[in-house]
Amino acid sequence: MSLTREGKIYKLPLLPFAEKLSAFLGSAGFIVVVAAIVLVANIFALELIAYGFFTLVAVFVSVFGKDYLSYTPMLLGCYITPNFKNNPGRYGDSIFSFTNGGGAILIMAAVIVAALIYRLIADRELGSKMFKTKRKLLWGMLALGTAYVLSGVGVKGYTTVAVKNIRFGLIQFAAIFVPYFLLSGGVKWKDVDKRYCAHVGLVMGLTVGLELVGVYIMNGVFIDGVLHRENIFAGWGINNNMGVLISMAIPFAFYFVHKNDRPILYNVLAVMLCVFSLLTCSRTCILASAAVYVGCLIFILSKSPCKRVKKITIVNIFVLIATLGVMSVLTYKAFWSAFSAGLKSDARLRLYKLGLQIFWHDPIFGSSFYTLNDLAHGENASWIWSQMGGFNDIIPGRWHNTIVQIAAACGLVGLAAYLLHRVQTVLLIFKKPTAEKVFIGLSIMVLLVMSLLDCHFFNIGPTLFYSAALAFIESSSCGEEMALDKKLSKSSKLRGKNEK
Repeated sequence: MSLTREGKIYKLPLLPFAEKLSAFLGSAGFIVVVAAIVLVANIFALELIAYGFFTLVAVFVSVFGKDYLSYTPMLLGCYITPNFKNNPGRYGDSIFSFTNGGGAILIMAAVIVAALIYRLIADRELGSKMFKTKRKLLWGMLALGTAYVLSGVGVKGYTTVAVKNIRFGLIQFAAIFVPYFLLSGGVKWKDVDKRYCAHVGLVMGLTVGLELVGVYIMNGVFIDGVLHRENIFAGWGINNNMGVLISMAIPFAFYFVHKNDRPILYNVLAVMLCVFSLLTCSRTCILASAAVYVGCLIFILSKSPCKRVKKITIVNIFVLIATLGVMSVLTYKAFWSAFSAGLKSDARLRLYKLGLQIFWHDPIFGSSFYTLNDLAHGENASWIWSQMGGFNDIIPGRWHNTIVQIAAACGLVGLAAYLLHRVQTVLLIFKKPTAEKVFIGLSIMVLLVMSLLDCHFFNIGPTLFYSAALAFIESSSCGEEMALDKKLSKSSKLRGKNEK
């Protein structure tokens, strides 16, 4: 027997549970399941089991699924799964080494890609939609990807870094392009809950926060009452990397507050995220979290139509102040050492100056992504976080500022491509603003601002979510639906007045 879908275009083997399971995979409940699996795998170093589960789900989606919406939480979930003991930048025998699990991970990735290709060939409607969907951000992303690949072309000694430079450029391009391309063409957007992106962003931010607590407990962050910030790292990044995903989640907590969807709960979750940001001991994260928290409060208090929401939010402000006050009293001495440097960042300014000098020397295509690796001695040595040569050959030292990074690595070609991409995204977000666009835009803004002080835009995890979020802004029908609701509301009011 066969189950025929999409106008007898795609025939699937009949499974009694396939329809219901497919529906669940596209729900908020599955996002929570992904988060739970990620958290357990992260705490107990069960990454390969988690990746195996996600592979099975991904294959099921390609064979039986309605669309690829469920890839959204799995993409980010896979990134934040590794336990701190398997950090490839710290330990050469991590699961990412070919002998300890890297081979299995590559096989799983190949199976997922093969299943995707099968679906696009077998399902002619989806395959056509994937490649014929008009995408507003397409040319900007392709331009940026081209600039990444052309990085360093013509510079002296380019041939020695060409292979790994092109490889890193392709990795960066894949992170920013694949989720956007896959979701914008592979999701039935008319059926998507407009809260879905907010659910993913919030749940993943809370998951990272709970991973952070696990790191505090298991990785010796406190030794003899002294906080050792260098021990705050997961298997996928250091404290700054954890901090950016936590900060990016704060607007989504307030999105649900604004919607009057259990405002007490989501106000509490916003406070939790602020506490997690403090635990990162990342100055950039703490400042960004405070700024976006205040910005969201102003939006709620000025734009929310519900007086109950405003009262609960005002109470929440006092709850946050009280929480931070208690934490300050109990942990003052422990945290003081981590923040004793204050807000000075002379080393960063010297790094930016050096990066701009590199750009001035090779202004057209830049000097390649690996220039800082070659300069990693003396005062520049600290910017190469990992001492693992194999890791640095794949993930180079970066300039900790998006503009300086693109200028030094990709030159004027890269800056022009980035400007095109940024103009397109700004126009996309600000055209016909809705609540969904506002809060997704705030999350994106957190990433972009924090990337002016760190290398987050060139880290895979935040960029994966950034790419998916742009697909939600562009492709989701929620904006049009809300605009239509407003028109219907106005027309009904006019009809009422005319009847009177």
